[in-house]
Amino acid sequence: MKKVITLALGIFLLASCFLSCKKGDNDPFLSLMSRKARLVGSWHVSKREIIATNINGTTTIKIQSIYDGTQNITTTTTIVGTVTTSVVDTMKYSESLDINKDGTYKLMNMNANQLDVDIAIGRWMFIGKSKLDNLKKKEAILMTLTQSIISNGSSTNTVNYTDLNGSTVVIDELKNKGFVTIVQEDSENSTGLVSSKKTTKTTYN
Repeated sequence: MKKVITLALGIFLLASCFLSCKKGDNDPFLSLMSRKARLVGSWHVSKREIIATNINGTTTIKIQSIYDGTQNITTTTTIVGTVTTSVVDTMKYSESLDINKDGTYKLMNMNANQLDVDIAIGRWMFIGKSKLDNLKKKEAILMTLTQSIISNGSSTNTVNYTDLNGSTVVIDELKNKGFVTIVQEDSENSTGLVSSKKTTKTTYN
């Protein structure tokens, strides 16, 4: 009887540990690596989808951007009253992200010509539990940009930033060999006539 109770208690504690380690909605049930160990590494963006809506009085602009790891297709639809127009833009580039154990990161975007390169350097940290934002402990990270480097092959421009507010990045899924993030950006002015909503979902492998 004692062995049965001990075994049941062990299973309960083990299950509790697994559930507490599962932070993102689509996290795997079981992982023997810590969240930081799974997140740290060199990653490539394999997929990204951006859905945005901007409203200013009678004008509505809807943006859908889909990136497949090599090519980005953006469709911009403008609605003014009863008139609707759409524009489609295509761009080829690659994007990589290095997340370091010391709390720094480096995001690099390279155009297909390999001459136009944008680099963002900054710091990252896990965010604690937040009832206001409905976040579990370590479900999201705060990414703070400290420096940007833009090069076009012939000249380079470097900008250092002192505004360290950062942006909240929710980790929807975190596996040993990849993760998915969601960034939600919503705003509205006091009159309610001007508003914007933007959701960015990115897959890293």
